[in-house]
Amino acid sequence: MRGFLGLFLLFFIGGCLEPEQSKKPLIGDFINSEISRLMKERPLATKVSKVNGVADTLHSDAINWEKELHVFLNNDIRETQLIAYTISVDTEFVGNRPYRKVRYTAKDAEQQIRFLIIAEDIDKPEVKSVEILVEKKHELFSYYKRLVYSTNYGFMIQGSQSIEFTDKIDYSIDVQIDKYSFHF
Repeated sequence: MRGFLGLFLLFFIGGCLEPEQSKKPLIGDFINSEISRLMKERPLATKVSKVNGVADTLHSDAINWEKELHVFLNNDIRETQLIAYTISVDTEFVGNRPYRKVRYTAKDAEQQIRFLIIAEDIDKPEVKSVEILVEKKHELFSYYKRLVYSTNYGFMIQGSQSIEFTDKIDYSIDVQIDKYSFHF
């Protein structure tokens, strides 16, 4: 009887646990592959950081891509969270090339990630860009962050944060791989 009860509990608990595959983030594999690619290629890039309008510029081929792109991994949606999002799919043309855009939009304001858009080349199904909007409002603080990554251009992060009784902080980081022109 004890063996049967133990076996039953094992199957019950095992059935309640989600497989690791279902916890997978939506853009994690893509961003990690881009980090590997950029670390290997070491492209020349221009990074412009601004805080409240004061800019700092760095021109280098020694960008720490893992550190720079980690913010995208931290602001990803896991497959287990998809119940809180609506999903829409559109086709958009960039020049004469068709792109498939999958948009995940939060159903309510409780979700900090308001939306995540993944754009893929339709002709060869590979991700070309992602865009994420993160926003949180509370009576004592609020923050906003927009992240855009493109395989052809680089990435951009724009944001602001305000805490009650302190000055608002506006910031942006634009990293442009020099062989391309990138305009946000």
